[in-house]
Amino acid sequence: MARRPTSRQSTWVPPDAWPTSDDVGDWMNALLSLTPQMKQDERTSSTVIVAIGELAGVGRVNEALAWVEQLLGTVAAEGGFERAHLLETAADIAHDAGRLAEMEAYLQRILALQPLFKRKCDSGCTQRRVDGFLIRRGLLEPSRAATPEDRTDAEFNQLIRLATLPDARSPCELLRKAAAMIATMEPSAKRWRKRSVLRAAHDIGCRDLIRDILAAEVLEPSERRVSGADLLAIGEKDRALAALRAEAEEDLRELDAGGMNTHFPAMGFERAIRNLVNGGFVGEAESLLAKALREGATWWLPAPGAFASAVFASMAKAVASVRGNSAALELVNLAMATANADQPSNWKAAAVRANAELLIELSPLSESLKIAKSIRSPTIKRKLMASHYARIKAWGELHALLNQSKTAMEAAEVIWSTKFVWRPAK
Repeated sequence: MARRPTSRQSTWVPPDAWPTSDDVGDWMNALLSLTPQMKQDERTSSTVIVAIGELAGVGRVNEALAWVEQLLGTVAAEGGFERAHLLETAADIAHDAGRLAEMEAYLQRILALQPLFKRKCDSGCTQRRVDGFLIRRGLLEPSRAATPEDRTDAEFNQLIRLATLPDARSPCELLRKAAAMIATMEPSAKRWRKRSVLRAAHDIGCRDLIRDILAAEVLEPSERRVSGADLLAIGEKDRALAALRAEAEEDLRELDAGGMNTHFPAMGFERAIRNLVNGGFVGEAESLLAKALREGATWWLPAPGAFASAVFASMAKAVASVRGNSAALELVNLAMATANADQPSNWKAAAVRANAELLIELSPLSESLKIAKSIRSPTIKRKLMASHYARIKAWGELHALLNQSKTAMEAAEVIWSTKFVWRPAK
């Protein structure tokens, strides 16, 4: 555990020892040990919550729950929101670990916090929070829901949960009932609800239901149809090819139209290309990519800066998916130059870091440290260098970088950024 600085100290004190392995759990414990030296604000709360979740995600559930209890002891007496957030995190961890009695105990502790919420608009807020938790997991009886909308969500999620239980009776009929409910839901919810039913049906083997849902899609507008990625996930390769091709072509039309938000269709195009490659449709991906690169010279993009840079970065990722990393480096360098042309801002800083990370990812390992050291921002440079040292398991150099952090929060963010080197995010 880190030594606590005195009340007059403005600097932080590193722990006596940092981990010396690529065990994500050990590093999340190291991150959490810094919390007594962090400013107690929303940024710290968010960092702590994700670190606890990551610790549980690598199977260290007891340690994660112990951190919840320890951190609850540091929350101010009137900190109802912070306590509720930590307890809900613990309930979520217990649920995912199949420890439902513990989950219920955490939810009861949330309900007991109601006296801390004194504003008139907060009346019943802890009950609503607990109900929302149970609804999302299909654990609330629909008759107990407070509103018609909640009742619909509770019934739908309960049907999905019951159908996917190991000893479920007539699971395909339960999923068919859930599918029938989708027609009455808000248009914005239909696509992801349909995805839930289709993935459950695929896992269970309800082929007739999948056929019926997809057959009915011809009557739906394109934005409510199942995405190409979801079709790939349920083994519908022919439909997936058609859907991914249509998605990529629609993104190219939007790119050709131009505008300030061209980075959004660029991201969509990259995603479609990546999914085509993952589905084995490399030839189709190459054809669409070649078309994009031919037409790209005529696209109207924003002035050089973060937003235009994002377009080039997405196209670089698409090129890397199809043609390999080295083929994408020219576009990444163009993205970096375009970002550097922007005025100083948070957008520029985020773009420079994202492009540096992409350049490091696509470049040979021997080049990554040189790229990291070329970044002007000391904070970003430190994070990128730390990622390099974590990748090559140079623990001494990584520890030295962590000790150079200006604050405990910066050290925590360095740890979090290198976590993705050890186990890439899904």
